[in-house]
Amino acid sequence: MSLREPPVDYVRDAGPLYQDLRRVLVQLAAFMLGRLTSGNRRFVDVAPVELAREALRECRQGLADLRAPADAAHHRRHLGAAADALDHAIAAAMSRGESGDELFFALQEAERHLKVLGRLLPGFEPVDFTQACCAAHAGGVLGAPACRPSTDQGEDHGSIFNLGA
Repeated sequence: MSLREPPVDYVRDAGPLYQDLRRVLVQLAAFMLGRLTSGNRRFVDVAPVELAREALRECRQGLADLRAPADAAHHRRHLGAAADALDHAIAAAMSRGESGDELFFALQEAERHLKVLGRLLPGFEPVDFTQACCAAHAGGVLGAPACRPSTDQGEDHGSIFNLGA
């Protein structure tokens, strides 16, 4: 999809919803990993799934209010499809008889839709490496100043890989 001018209002409004969907995906993936590696199969802590369900419910409210211009309609459909896949993942996570495959495939489907979003409009890339601390160091090699030592809060490093060093 090529756009002459990105629909700025849509990108601004959809960005937080995209981030919320990504967080739900990560929460459910962590739950799945914990369930797969847990030695105690009789007890499964579903609190993370309940938190993901609530976050997804709030995200769906935002998606219901999101108005997409014609140029962003395809993008909006993928946001909705990712939310649908995450709904399916939550149902699979809460299922007693589920082996893990259904949850895995639902998460994989949600991830596929979220990855597509980064190719459709700017600002929806899965990882923004320009915010990584290593991006500043790479810039130093290319002639831009390398990052200075950071403060205790890591202010000179990008937000993604900020380790406070």
